[in-house]
Amino acid sequence: LVPVNQMLSDYLLTRWPPGVSIEDGSAAKIVDDINDELFDWQALLRRREGYAEVLSFSHFLPRVEVNPEKRYLTFPNLAKGVGSNYLKARVEALRPDVHVFGHTHFGYDLRVDGIR
Repeated sequence: LVPVNQMLSDYLLTRWPPGVSIEDGSAAKIVDDINDELFDWQALLRRREGYAEVLSFSHFLPRVEVNPEKRYLTFPNLAKGVGSNYLKARVEALRPDVHVFGHTHFGYDLRVDGIR
């Protein structure tokens, strides 16, 4: 099997400051922290209550369960590099009715824990 750090361009084409790495999750944490710089997260969560329907989106997968099964993947190690626990926590806190994501290049419709 091709190691994840050799098959995804995310690993091959990005450079991070010393001490920051995709492998240990520190890069995902830095990217997630940008949300707190751009938005008042607690205020956003309070405002969410005022809307009947909420749509959220991300490039990366919000949960490992939405990744296609390994048997459908050209590269079975793909699951190791397609999302983060930080993104999962944000989506779970926001509780959107629909969350749209990319990154996998697979198109499908799925419902997990009440989120489509």
